[in-house]
Formats: sequence, C-alpha cells, structure tokens
Amino acid sequence: GLQSGCCDFIHIRNVYHHFENPPAMLADLGRALKPGGLIGIIDFDTDNHLSTSNVPDIRKNHGVEAGTVVEEVKAQGFELVRRVNDWQGRDSRFLLLFRKH
Repeated sequence: GLQSGCCDFIHIRNVYHHFENPPAMLADLGRALKPGGLIGIIDFDTDNHLSTSNVPDIRKNHGVEAGTVVEEVKAQGFELVRRVNDWQGRDSRFLLLFRKH
C-alpha cells in the first residue's frame, strides 16, 4: 500500500523468509522505492531448530539461505550492493543490501 516512489530505503528484518510470493512482494517494494533506492534485508539461514508450521510452502525450513535471497531479489532487477555474513556476530544471520536501478 505504499505510494510509488515514496521511499529512499526499505528495511526488512527477519520476515523475508515468510514472503509467500517473493516476486510480487519485491515488485511492489520496488515500485515504492525512488530510483537508486535501497532495500536492506536481514534474515537467518535454515540451519536452525525452529518450527516450520508457520512458513510458506515455497520454503522447506524456517529461514532462508542468503544465496536464495540474492537470486530472488536480483531476478527482480535489483543490484546487490553489499553482503554481510555473520550479522552482529551471529553465524546464521546475514544482511543483504540491494539498489534499485
């Protein structure tokens, strides 16, 4: 529901793995970004013991691998600007920063 071109930066923390339709969500977020705007995604990989009862069918585990996020976001026309593994000293967390073209 964001207006087109309203955002310089969108921050997504620990919820990307819950997106049921990543291409549609990313298209909508991309529409809300100004040209050159950034999306920062912090999430965690699937190497955990969390329940899978509330994750979408497209995900096999609770969490998502950083490489999967990179592939999905780049497929929507974003450029990967930076990748930080072990975000805040936690092995399973990562930060990915993307720029809209």
